[in-house]
Amino acid sequence: MYGAAPHLAGAAGTAVVPGCNDVVPAATTAGSSSVEVYELAGIPAERALAVEDQLDVIYVARGVCADATKPADLVACLRR
Repeated sequence: MYGAAPHLAGAAGTAVVPGCNDVVPAATTAGSSSVEVYELAGIPAERALAVEDQLDVIYVARGVCADATKPADLVACLRR
C-alpha cells in the first residue's frame, strides 16, 4: 500500500520481488529480482516488510489486514 510506511527498524535479509504481470494479457516482461528487506518500526516482520529504496511502500503478507483500505487503518492493523 502506498503512502503508509512507518520508519525502517533494521535489516531483515533478502527477498524476491516477483515480476509484474498483473494485467490480462500481461503487458510487462519485468522479471523477478532479489532485494534487501527491512523490518518496520512496531510491526512484526511476518506481517509486513519494506524495501529501502521504496520507503512509501509496505509489502504485506498475504491475508494480513486485507480489509484495511486506508494507509492509517493498515498501519494500525499491522501493529496489532
